[in-house]
Formats: sequence, C-alpha cells, structure tokens
Amino acid sequence: MFQFEPAAFVPYKNKEVLERCRNMKRADMEKHSNPNFRIHIVPDVAGIWVGDMVARMVRSDLLDEKLVMICPNPCPLTYLAVAEAINRLNVNCRNVHIFCMDEWADRMETLPHWIILQALHTVT
Repeated sequence: MFQFEPAAFVPYKNKEVLERCRNMKRADMEKHSNPNFRIHIVPDVAGIWVGDMVARMVRSDLLDEKLVMICPNPCPLTYLAVAEAINRLNVNCRNVHIFCMDEWADRMETLPHWIILQALHTVT
C-alpha cells in the first residue's frame, strides 16, 4: 500500500496535518476558527494580480519611488494586460525593475535543454 511521504524539499513534515489539508473539501477551505483571519479563495487571480501590479507602478511613478517586482514565469497574458494598462495610463516606469523568475531553474541539471541553448546564444 502507498504511504505518502513529503518530498525532501518540503519544510513542513507533519503527516497528520498534511493529510487533513489534502483531504479538505473546497467548501471548508474558507472556514477558520479565528474570526479576525479571513480566507477568500479566488477562482482566477489574474484580474487582482494585474490591478495590483499596475497600481504599484502608478504609485511608483507618482511618488518617484523605486519599485522592484519579482514575477513568476510564464504569465504572458497577465503581463500583456499590465503592459496595455500602463501604456493606456501613460505610466512612466523609470523606477520600475522587474525580474521574471523560472521556478524550475534552481540547478543546471533541471533546466530544459532549450533554455540552456537560449542562454548560450544570448551570451555569444
């Protein structure tokens, strides 16, 4: 019989808690015993994400403050919406520094071959 074991990289190892969370029903996910702690599950976070990114860029422009954003990849439709909004609003991004990260690029052996070739091509 299969015995679930958390992966080595997972920092939390309590199997009972992990099993309870894994078996939690969707209807119960927003329930919490602390009334001051509210959980709301959003089916599609893209709109909230776009609005937050644009609002931060607008604030950076208006207050002339540096803004550093570390964003996941690939999210082209989200980033297209952000670009469209900042262009329509004429936001100056002089203070904005964006880094797009690839979650799986932690070691060379986990990189897909095409990304290594692309990196080598970029360097040469």
